[in-house]
Amino acid sequence: MSFILRPSLKNCGGKVCSQIDEDGIVQAIFQDIQPRSHYFVEFGIGPNWQDPTYSHGLEGNCVLLRDQGWSGLFMDAGLHPEEYGIRCEFVTALNINGLLRKYSVPKSVDIVSIDVDGQDFWIWLALDYRPSLIIIEMNPNFRTLNESVTVVFDPNFRWDGTRYQGASLGALVKLGRDKGYKLVYTNGINAFFVRADLLANPGDFNDEDLVVNFDHLAPDNLERPWTVV
Repeated sequence: MSFILRPSLKNCGGKVCSQIDEDGIVQAIFQDIQPRSHYFVEFGIGPNWQDPTYSHGLEGNCVLLRDQGWSGLFMDAGLHPEEYGIRCEFVTALNINGLLRKYSVPKSVDIVSIDVDGQDFWIWLALDYRPSLIIIEMNPNFRTLNESVTVVFDPNFRWDGTRYQGASLGALVKLGRDKGYKLVYTNGINAFFVRADLLANPGDFNDEDLVVNFDHLAPDNLERPWTVV
């Protein structure tokens, strides 16, 4: 079954528990595309990065869904208070599928949100689950879709706070196309991809129109190489 997704999501954004406007975008997508399992997976989850005391609870793309009754799995490499239900796991491209099996994630999972500040591209590449929606952090420092690059493959990679993190939108669009996904929205921090076979109107979404970029974070003084993909 395919669904008509509203042809523009830019006015749908809204923040309740997410970093920017992701909550509203997720709500709009699942108003138009019927959820299969009401199950989410999000890794790279925690308190607001400017307020690590949890005084505002968790900040994430799927926190509101859980509050609305969805089931799901939160994972993060850091330790968090037990009441937030975050599994302590260092997610890599080598273990992602094993971790999803370990926690009995259904193949019909509706959304996977990837935010590990580094190996995001490689993790999505390795993922053998096909959720309806992928949300993945992008690197906004690249200006065009022709710049198709990611950090080098390194399962032990840890972000140092510089621009050397993640992948360009061009790389993610190319990977999404290969995996059967269509880019439907970006906000410069996250890119949203919907399974193409669920879209009755994929032609309404032009990759070039969805490019958002800006100078973000400090330069990489080590001048580490990017992998062209």
